[in-house]
Amino acid sequence: MIDSINMLSGGAEMMRHRLSGNRLLCAGLIVTLIGVGLGLMTTYEIPGQWTTAVVGTALLLGGIVRRVLVGRDATDAGSHQR
Repeated sequence: MIDSINMLSGGAEMMRHRLSGNRLLCAGLIVTLIGVGLGLMTTYEIPGQWTTAVVGTALLLGGIVRRVLVGRDATDAGSHQR
């Protein structure tokens, strides 16, 4: 019985770590951007076949913005650590 209680409390701690504020903000931003994108595509009557291209372009732009904001030093430092 005690072991199952310890596992449950450990699971709750893991969930708190997994669902930190930054990750929830990132998930909310992604869902919001998808909704806005779909709304704009409907409003401007953009054909559905272009959805993949629009999502891909948004992901590329998001990656570029993240790289610029974080900086190359932070991304390169992680690859050299062992």
